[in-house]
Amino acid sequence: MNSACAQIEQLNYPDAFALTLGLEEPLEASLIGCGIRNASTVNEALGLIDHPGLRVLVIGPKLIPLEVRELMDRVEGRVCRPRVILSGMGEYAEGLRDYESRGIIFFISHRALCPPHVLQLVNAAIAANCPIASEANDDTRTDYHLQLNNQTDLQSLLSVLTQAVLELLQADRVHCLLLDMGRGIFYGCDGEISESTPPSLGSGLVAYVARTGERVTSEDLDSDPRYAPEIDNPGGTCGDRLIAAPVFGGSGIPVAIVMGIRSSDASAFNTRDMNSLLSLIEAAGPPLTGIVSQRRLECRSIAQMELADVFRREALDYHTRGSNDQGNLLRTSPRWLINTHRVMIALLLSCLIFAMVARDKEQVIGPSVIHLGKRITVTASARGSVRFVDILVGELVRRGDPIAELDHEVGETKEPSSEHLVAPCDGLVVEVLVRPGQEALPGEEVAEILDTDSGYQLISLIPLQYAPQISRGMQVTFRVDGYSDTSETAVVEDFGAEITNPSETVHDVGMPYDTRVLGPRLVVHSRLERPIFLSGRMSYEYFDGMTATSTVSLRSQPLIVELFPAARQFFARFR
Repeated sequence: MNSACAQIEQLNYPDAFALTLGLEEPLEASLIGCGIRNASTVNEALGLIDHPGLRVLVIGPKLIPLEVRELMDRVEGRVCRPRVILSGMGEYAEGLRDYESRGIIFFISHRALCPPHVLQLVNAAIAANCPIASEANDDTRTDYHLQLNNQTDLQSLLSVLTQAVLELLQADRVHCLLLDMGRGIFYGCDGEISESTPPSLGSGLVAYVARTGERVTSEDLDSDPRYAPEIDNPGGTCGDRLIAAPVFGGSGIPVAIVMGIRSSDASAFNTRDMNSLLSLIEAAGPPLTGIVSQRRLECRSIAQMELADVFRREALDYHTRGSNDQGNLLRTSPRWLINTHRVMIALLLSCLIFAMVARDKEQVIGPSVIHLGKRITVTASARGSVRFVDILVGELVRRGDPIAELDHEVGETKEPSSEHLVAPCDGLVVEVLVRPGQEALPGEEVAEILDTDSGYQLISLIPLQYAPQISRGMQVTFRVDGYSDTSETAVVEDFGAEITNPSETVHDVGMPYDTRVLGPRLVVHSRLERPIFLSGRMSYEYFDGMTATSTVSLRSQPLIVELFPAARQFFARFR
């Protein structure tokens, strides 16, 4: 400890000094307002941390997480803590947020900071009255950092940077100027560097920040002798307040300047505002440097073309190659326009093919009911009186079981005779239509038996006007009521030949009495292929009397016929 303090005294630092450890490049003390000690080992840095003259500690990416925490714990143990700047922490930065919440960390960066940015932060830390703890808008600032890192377009990058400065610094206006230090000129935030001659860096705060690389804050622009209104604050008013800082490229040369303006009635920019601006600049620096470099290359190419007057780039390249042939015609349209035309033609062809292949189906929808088996009607063959009835509704019968007996007269002699009606199949008696003593006419229905061996049937009521288009073997798609995600199919077996009114039809097929049917209907019988239906991933059994909604596909035609009726004749040739 004593040897470390002796080293500090030998350095002859009058007021304060900054300590660095683990940086890629050492800092030069002449560029900041204090001395600098570049420690080579962790033990050396631990000895210097306790020195009362230490104001700033800069930790670089060469240290491992354990060494970083050891240094942070030593800083936390001091009564007068130095301000800590962490550079290139990467994914480990999130693990150090607890130190930031306790006010120990002044600035933390995921990427390694370049020397100019480190120098700016050291100057800001020396001038600060207290360390910066975790701010309330830290999440917002982090979101803006991510957006800035992901930008590849100049306009988008400057737009995000402008919005971030407006929100985080509460500025009224923001100016982003691109610099070309080699030519001594700057450009506006539109980035159009080839259309006119840009202003030179002769005067104003912009020129001062560009030449010196320093950050600037001004509480009253009119009282600042460096102020040039037409360059520094176009459209501003008297007494405006300003904050400005440069954006350094990879070589340490400023490539842009970001300025925030507040009106005279607003509060002045403070150290916290400057640090927020520096954090935004640190995030925007790498992508902005790459974009500006690319734009400058384009600018040089454009300048060469302007010197060549009417000659195009293709002609100049062709001339440079020294070819002897006559060449081909030059393209007059940009490649993006040609590609756009190709995409549009491909989309039109795809739509035309889809309209010719896709078919529009004409469908009819009607209510349905599901019954177990097929109903078979037992009728009287001749006129007679019902002597007795041997069955009851709900009774199970077998083929040949007696149903009823009828007495009637035979021939001219009118000799009495009896007729025994028997069950035509095994099944369930669903309806008895006569009673003893009743007079039965030829063909009159005596009883109805449900043939349970024939499986489930779907009985649908289709509007009568579609009867000519219904045929046996057509497919019926239906959805069981109460199960909206069902879609089952059945095959048409038979359809009624008689026309009845809606109320009689609903009663005859066994539908609920509250079923609303308008107009005459055609009764269509369809056979169900299986006794269960699927709803989602579950399977359920059918029950006699369940209702459904059926859809019958009558015919279909190409979609292009619907769009262009004149094409009907063309497609009729291929039928």
